[in-house]
Amino acid sequence: METMTRESGSADGGISLNSNNPRSLKIRTVMSKDVVTAGVHETVSWVARKMAKGGVSCIVVMEGKKICGIFTERDLVRGIAKDADGSGAATMADRMSSPVETIGLQVPVLDAAELMESKGIKRLPVLAGDEMVGIVTQTDITRGLVLLSPLESISDVMSGNLATVNASQTVAEAARTMSERDISCVVAVENGAAVGVLTEKDLVKFLIDTEHKPSETPVSQVMSTPVRCVPPACSVLSANQKMSALRLRRLVVADGQTPRGVVSQSDIMRAVRAEFERAQAERNSVLSAITEHVQHIGGEVAELGEFLLGCFDNANGKPMDGAATRQVVAAEVLPRIQHVMDELTQL
Repeated sequence: METMTRESGSADGGISLNSNNPRSLKIRTVMSKDVVTAGVHETVSWVARKMAKGGVSCIVVMEGKKICGIFTERDLVRGIAKDADGSGAATMADRMSSPVETIGLQVPVLDAAELMESKGIKRLPVLAGDEMVGIVTQTDITRGLVLLSPLESISDVMSGNLATVNASQTVAEAARTMSERDISCVVAVENGAAVGVLTEKDLVKFLIDTEHKPSETPVSQVMSTPVRCVPPACSVLSANQKMSALRLRRLVVADGQTPRGVVSQSDIMRAVRAEFERAQAERNSVLSAITEHVQHIGGEVAELGEFLLGCFDNANGKPMDGAATRQVVAAEVLPRIQHVMDELTQL
């Protein structure tokens, strides 16, 4: 299972579901079927090259057919933060995250989003029984969810956890900031203006492309430029589409050149899931109110039926005379029918 799949996933098209029921979107619809794997004894530097070549953000560490760990760009950052002079000689057994959370093919994407958020993870190997059949990333899930529920402006979603470093600071210092704050990027600034972004992916490339030490290399030599920004008023849908088009996992939210925050796929996924939960709670409230109205109307109709039966002469089984019937209908029956109709119009 060594075929390499880029992080764009398999959710570009092919999503066919009932948009009124977001839980109809299943993992099998958005997952990537191919997974990049490595053995437990492979070195960090070798795996980093494999990740860069495949354009992926993680490696599933296998022992035979058994999943024994996962190695991500975040694990690489933590390694650099611990050892500023590089950690390329360490093995997967030393650096991988374990145990590994997995998920089934038929699990709703909303449940996967909740699991990722609660565990602070961004990838889940997908199992059919005991066999790994694919992987689903935060990118895949966010793309699917945003197609179902476009939200409002990005300023309502962006993270306030904006971390900045001076472009002249070292890569090791930036990695420590990222590791300590458990974030995936820092914004490099000069004179208050954003001049670049240093991401986990940049650190992967730095590790495999240079012999320079993180403790001696300035951020300006490693960071990504130009800075990809969106204004605070940008819609969530537009921001997510821009991320997909540029193959990015986050954008800087800025007024001109002044950074105000960062919006990531994590922020969007969290916001979309919260929106679905709010909408579901609202639907449940409406359904409860409708059920209560229907039960009340049912009682009104039953009472009206009993009343109509009482309008007949039970002694001889004959209806009342015409004048008496019209009087009862005008005074009692028609107002009750109108009341029931009024109740129905409120549903």
